[in-house]
Amino acid sequence: MGNYTIINGRWEGNEVKTGRYTTIGSQISIRDPRWTSESPRQDIPIMIFTLDQWNSLQQGKYHIGPAPIDPSELGRNNSYVFALPARYNYAVLAGVQEVESILDGHPLEITQPEQPIQEADSSTLFLLNIAWFAFGGELADNNHFSVKTSRIADVERAWGKPDSTVYIEAANGTYATYASHHTVLGFNKQGQIFEIRSFEHGLKSISPEEVKDVLATPPMAAPPAYDNEFDGQMILGYLAGPEFKLEFVFTPTTAASDLSLDHYNILYPRGMETPGREW
Repeated sequence: MGNYTIINGRWEGNEVKTGRYTTIGSQISIRDPRWTSESPRQDIPIMIFTLDQWNSLQQGKYHIGPAPIDPSELGRNNSYVFALPARYNYAVLAGVQEVESILDGHPLEITQPEQPIQEADSSTLFLLNIAWFAFGGELADNNHFSVKTSRIADVERAWGKPDSTVYIEAANGTYATYASHHTVLGFNKQGQIFEIRSFEHGLKSISPEEVKDVLATPPMAAPPAYDNEFDGQMILGYLAGPEFKLEFVFTPTTAASDLSLDHYNILYPRGMETPGREW
């Protein structure tokens, strides 16, 4: 029999009321050498929490996954809690009884960490939330309005008149800029919003590689449906359900080889006057 392998992964915690991702952490899975894609076997999954993350979970500040059951603690040291995911054995894979027998023996040996605690990656959290809210046609950082269901009149009632408006023939719609909200909204002749763009300053540090890496996991769990360069820009596009699309638009920085995230946007193509753009 070969050696067991370690599969690195991640767990995500969602705010109970809104579903917004509020925290993330590491998860490792110990994999049986007999595991194959054709005949998978039960892994031993271990979630890793900081003490603050674990205490917040116990206080009900966020939840993990669809099951209304918290992970069960396997052990802890002065910095981390190690836990078994709820319903980890739900699929009843081959080897599950062997894994349960191993866990019943309390095999986890805890040591103290030599490295400082790593805080949750804010860019990863932000991208997870962008993907999450895109399925509802909303921005993650400014989810007052949504494509398809909101109208420009709703925006004006809340934010007042826009700083400027311009008709874009290629999109068959008018775009309204609200600079203080770092937001641009596209709407059709009926006033229906079909696109919302975010120009938040915190976006600049996010790279194309980071977008592709994070969005390859749930809730998006897909490669870009659109990956193209146009007029010096790089555009990554994702399908957010059957109606909405999520785009990340990168522009060159002062360093010719670098790209900076200029904005991201949610698009509802059906809301544009035919023939509106698809990406």
